[in-house]
Amino acid sequence: MSKSKKDVRYEAVKQLIQTGNLTSLQAAFQIIPVTVVKADAGFHYATLHRKIYQPSLFKVEEIIILANLFNVSPQEILGLALTDLKYKATTVAKKNTDL
Repeated sequence: MSKSKKDVRYEAVKQLIQTGNLTSLQAAFQIIPVTVVKADAGFHYATLHRKIYQPSLFKVEEIIILANLFNVSPQEILGLALTDLKYKATTVAKKNTDL
């Protein structure tokens, strides 16, 4: 049995990353569902979902797997994850100063 064709949304995400129009790892999963990526990557749904919203939990190996799926460099995926972390850190800091 032949392997199914790769979802075309991976290419869409790749183009958005490479043109700088996608600046968040979370935004990538608004384009391609977690269910598609988890099946292709071999990740458990709940684990992947948690890591998308808590990127500091990603292992380097998982970043590499995602990079291969999106056909971009691991550095680009890591950059998106770091952007999500910075946003989360600023949001938490802002909430703490508002108290």
